[in-house]
Amino acid sequence: MKAIESPFENGQIPKHSIHRIFCPWRAYRKSIKEQVRERGPVSQALWGTEKRKRIANTISNLIKNYCWGIDLEFAPNDPWFVIGELEVGDLSEIELIMAIECEFSVVLPDDLFGREEVFTFEEMVDLIESTGQPEVPANLASSVRSS
Repeated sequence: MKAIESPFENGQIPKHSIHRIFCPWRAYRKSIKEQVRERGPVSQALWGTEKRKRIANTISNLIKNYCWGIDLEFAPNDPWFVIGELEVGDLSEIELIMAIECEFSVVLPDDLFGREEVFTFEEMVDLIESTGQPEVPANLASSVRSS
C-alpha cells in the first residue's frame, strides 16, 4: 500500500520557502485528504492481530480528535510526521502525543519525533503494543471501527 507523502516532499507546497514556516493549512490538509481518498480504504487485516487493530483504531480516533477533525484512514506505512501533523508546527501535535501517553499509560521518548529516519504509524502501534498495555481503554473501545 502506497504511503501518503508530505505535501512539502511531493511538491504541492514549496519545500524551500517561507511557506514551510507558515504552512498554508488548507493546502496541507487538502493534499493529505486527496492522497488518502485516492489510495482508498485501508484493510484492517494489515494490522494483523485484534490487539494491534484496536491500538491503531484508538490512535486514529485520537488523531481525528486532536489533529484533523475528520476521519482519515491511515495505513501502517504512513509517516507519523505527516499524520500527526508534526510538519505543521502547532500545538495539536503536542496535545496528540500527550493524549496517546495518557490513553495508553505510556511515556513516549522525547527524541522519538526529531529523528532523521521516518517513523511510521506502524512503529507507533509497535511502541504502544510493546509497553504491555493489555487492552484499549473501555471509553474508546466502542468507537473502534471494524472491517
